[in-house]
Amino acid sequence: MTNGPPVPDNQGSGVVLLVCSAESPASFESVRTMQQIISTVLRNERISVLNVGRTNHGIWGFFKSQLLVTLHITKHRTCIDLSVFFVGVSLFALPILFCRLFLKSVVLIAPGSASRAAREIYGHERPVTGKLIEGVAKLLEEIAYLLCTMLVTEAPGVAADLDLNRYRGKLWTTGALMVDLETFRPTKKISERETIVGFCGRLSEEKGILQLVEALPEIARELPDVRFHIIGDGSLARRIRALVSDHGLQNRVIMGSWLAKGDLAAYLNTIRLLVVPSLTEGLPLTPLEAMACGVIVLATKVGGLPSVIRHGQNGLLLPTSRPDDISQAVVSALHREDLEMISENAVASIRRRFSMASVTHRYAEILAGRPQLTEPSFEAYAQQEGDAS
Repeated sequence: MTNGPPVPDNQGSGVVLLVCSAESPASFESVRTMQQIISTVLRNERISVLNVGRTNHGIWGFFKSQLLVTLHITKHRTCIDLSVFFVGVSLFALPILFCRLFLKSVVLIAPGSASRAAREIYGHERPVTGKLIEGVAKLLEEIAYLLCTMLVTEAPGVAADLDLNRYRGKLWTTGALMVDLETFRPTKKISERETIVGFCGRLSEEKGILQLVEALPEIARELPDVRFHIIGDGSLARRIRALVSDHGLQNRVIMGSWLAKGDLAAYLNTIRLLVVPSLTEGLPLTPLEAMACGVIVLATKVGGLPSVIRHGQNGLLLPTSRPDDISQAVVSALHREDLEMISENAVASIRRRFSMASVTHRYAEILAGRPQLTEPSFEAYAQQEGDAS
């Protein structure tokens, strides 16, 4: 199937369909931001958001959601000019196929590997089922990559991690979203904050939260004054509470649910260290927002995170997501004497790369059909990751 033009010629006249599966405050914020960017770049206010987050649960819900999106596209095919698949729908091969059959352009924004996430979610307790689900997810992922008109990742590191070099002709690697710099900004120096180690994200296997919880007892022994915050919700919430209790850390660990945007910014200005122990990832927004608030971010070297974090300069990178590596890295981080410098560099780097102006410019390049991935981009990323290790 031959790729059509990235953006229809009649900009501003047709509808842009933004397909997503958003449930958390962070994902809702990402969708709103993407809607604003598309509207600004294409000079088109007719952005229709189709969110299947409420139905996209379990295997049946997953296929039901694809059918709902496919029926919607079929019904409104005469007025939809462009479909953008974003947040939680990178496996939606069926509606992408119908878009292409109707000669519509499709932008697929791939935040990370959904098949790897499936392996982490299902593979440990149900190995056979997990392997089957991972295989199906991998197949759907590859079909979606093949069919889409444009394939966008949030950073060169995500493209390298997903081995997307074979799609070079339609691949763009600069699709990271903006950070609201008016809301997310530092109000306290690192030295003025309490010694709090935080986690903010979905409580599921692929986020590495179980490994972090297993690391907490050793951190607590080494740092008697440190406290831990686990902010978020998900399928592992009850299990994590049980593990915290088993470790006897009820008085050291506070668990909270999702925070609204303003509350999250205020919260991030109270902690020193945010741990991002993800096993697979794209380029999550919360670590960027934390860096904008001057938090020291300690993250695994997966997806797009090493494309943003330079170890020892504007953040810190974990060698692996194993509990012993996490505990050693957290203790070492909180003993560093250059945290103020790292914090200031983090703020500066986010303000430079993730403002609304810079992100809008990048998406103008993307939607104009000028690919930015060249061989040096992969080499530069590999060199950067090597420097950080």
